[in-house]
Amino acid sequence: FRRGGKGGEYVGHYVYKLRIEGDGFRIAERRAVLDAEELGGLGAVSFIL
Repeated sequence: FRRGGKGGEYVGHYVYKLRIEGDGFRIAERRAVLDAEELGGLGAVSFIL
């Protein structure tokens, strides 16, 4: 999401690390893994750390 800007869609997947909390699970970490072959044709890519 970009305020007042155009968003983009990228090919990839998420990797989740879960932690036990109470009777269920909570997300402890979510990591985006982008497909490098698809990114090459898209040009510039920005990362927020």
